[in-house]
Amino acid sequence: IVLFASLAFGLIVGLALSYNITSRLTHVVNAAKSLSNGDLSVELREASGDEIGELVAAFQQMIAYIRNVAHVSETVSAGDLRVNVTPLSEQDVLNHSFKKMIAYLQGIAAVTERVSEKDLHAQVVPKSDADVLSLSLAKMVTNLRAMMTEIEQQSWLKDGISQLSMELSGDVALKDVCQKAMSFVAHYVKAGSGALYVYNTL
Repeated sequence: IVLFASLAFGLIVGLALSYNITSRLTHVVNAAKSLSNGDLSVELREASGDEIGELVAAFQQMIAYIRNVAHVSETVSAGDLRVNVTPLSEQDVLNHSFKKMIAYLQGIAAVTERVSEKDLHAQVVPKSDADVLSLSLAKMVTNLRAMMTEIEQQSWLKDGISQLSMELSGDVALKDVCQKAMSFVAHYVKAGSGALYVYNTL
């Protein structure tokens, strides 16, 4: 009877321990499944100091890490590039990649801001042939430079013609007109001197 009672007690204790371990591990497995589906609201609470407690603590750290990455992603997607990313270690590939990506976007934003302020001296250096954003931005800056150069040239020519017209206005003899025109043009184009040749067919 004593042996039977001991065996029964041992069985009951074993079953209780097994149920306790299984229940706690099931909770962790369910949390892992929820996390794999993108549910970051999952919560794990475990205060024990055994191996399962250590497993839960490590899992909690992983959840906090993923939540932080998600927060950074959401912040950047909202257009806020002031977010700061600090990799946890040299092996933290995800945060290192995020940090590089944010630095890249900040560089693009800095160039576009300079261009919006009419500063077309900004240099855009694509990281590779696949860097579509930088390549497009570089092309845009180049086209804007060409456009501004053309506008400046047209403005310079238009202003020169207007000033020449005013210079030659009035009742002036042909010789004086030629002299004034040559003098003005030479000065306007910053030439040292000017000459006008008349071809006489007679």
